[in-house]
Amino acid sequence: MDEDVLKEAIEQYKQQIIQIQTVLESGQIEGRAELAKLKDDLTELIQVTEESLLSLKKSQLLQLLEQQESSHHDSGTPETDTKTSVDYRNSYVNDHTIDDNDDEDNDENIIGTKCRVAFTQEWGVKEHHNAMVFKLESIPLDEETVDQAKVRVLFLNPTHRSMVPCPYFLEGKCKFAGAECRFSHGYLVDVEHLKPFKEPDFSSVKAGQRCLARYSDGVWYNSTIKSIKHESHEFLIHYETYNTDATLPLDDIYPLGPEEVESDSESDSQSDTGDSSSSKAAIEQDDDVIRYAWKPTGALSSLGDWEQHTKGIGSKLMAKMGYIFGKGLGKDGEGRVEPIEVVVLPQGKSLDKCAELREKNKLKEPFKRKKKKLVVASTTSASQGKASDVFDFINHKLGHSKGSLHDLRVSHPGAKPDIRKTRKSADENTNWNIQLFKIHEEISSVKKQLNKQEEALQRHTTRDSRNKTIFTEKRDSVHNRLQELLKKEKKIQEKIHQKDQHRKLTVF
Repeated sequence: MDEDVLKEAIEQYKQQIIQIQTVLESGQIEGRAELAKLKDDLTELIQVTEESLLSLKKSQLLQLLEQQESSHHDSGTPETDTKTSVDYRNSYVNDHTIDDNDDEDNDENIIGTKCRVAFTQEWGVKEHHNAMVFKLESIPLDEETVDQAKVRVLFLNPTHRSMVPCPYFLEGKCKFAGAECRFSHGYLVDVEHLKPFKEPDFSSVKAGQRCLARYSDGVWYNSTIKSIKHESHEFLIHYETYNTDATLPLDDIYPLGPEEVESDSESDSQSDTGDSSSSKAAIEQDDDVIRYAWKPTGALSSLGDWEQHTKGIGSKLMAKMGYIFGKGLGKDGEGRVEPIEVVVLPQGKSLDKCAELREKNKLKEPFKRKKKKLVVASTTSASQGKASDVFDFINHKLGHSKGSLHDLRVSHPGAKPDIRKTRKSADENTNWNIQLFKIHEEISSVKKQLNKQEEALQRHTTRDSRNKTIFTEKRDSVHNRLQELLKKEKKIQEKIHQKDQHRKLTVF
């Protein structure tokens, strides 16, 4: 159908609804139910027609995008590009300013549309990512010109933490602004820069192929597919950043095509060349800086091996900052691979003195003296033990302070703990006033539920008997819950009264 025909039909339906509303407000009794039903049918018909109109607009937008891409690839002249972009923007603005009353409905229908946008990272790398429209926004350019239409999108495969959507922002509870929050509050894009959504191609996926895989922090990292389980549709992948393997379902995998892999390698090479030129310039400028030529001797373990005895928080932090295990430190991976050897310097000596001692290889081992002292102490204690006699042994055994009977008791496996003591300690540690307050709040909420159930039961008394029995059972269950809470309230009040009486008696 044509777009104008759909608009005329929507206007006719709205006029009919207005006429029906006037008849209903006049107070006529005959045919009132039929008119109300006709009004509901017309409103539903308007919604269906608006949805079809919106789908027609979306198809037109996609056609404009395809025409823009084809003209860009064929001609490549800036005049045609600007012309198509202006036509696309004007058509988008005209489509979204047809009827001010339908803006909210159109916004709700457009929200959730998948697309593909270009995003530039903080370090200058430009990439294309799949995204989803989250919100429509209009930015005023001038007072005379039309507002510029923009969309706020959320990335579906975020490759950095700053691209991960903020869960609190989606719920409307985030306390930080967009720039202050470490997660993403959406990315503003011009409508003319939107591209069609690229579906992941799983038809030619094979072992050894590069892909993006979701990690537990919500970020999609570069990975390699090791094996495929066709029956369960699961993939065994290897995270290059964390140097770990994981089995993931189909939804957590985005296979990369050869074009995307080549673009990633080209961007890496460009960044490497730029960084090397900048590093050369920095070296030329920093000739006066002192450089230490001393390096630790001897074979050292690989970086991070000591963390097998710890929780490994250091390696996790380094991986989140972009470090790849097995490569060197630094932006280009040209830094040191082995860890720095720790050397304990003598206390109270200057750095010049320590450097002189290091050159002469006269740095003392800090733990030698402690070991000697420990050996001497052990030998003296052994010699004293030989000289001890029977009286020293008796004095050593019987000369200690008295013990308690409680320490001599052995807990038998079949023995039960003292129930009175456990109950007493639990009662002493419980704040009964807080428990009473919680019970009061729960009782008030249950009473409200009981009133609602009674009202629903009264509405269904004259109707079907099956519904009546269902609502009666619901009312009875809520009533039983209320009785249990009232019993708990009475017990807690008794506990509070006993506690007050006990306190008064102890004071007396």
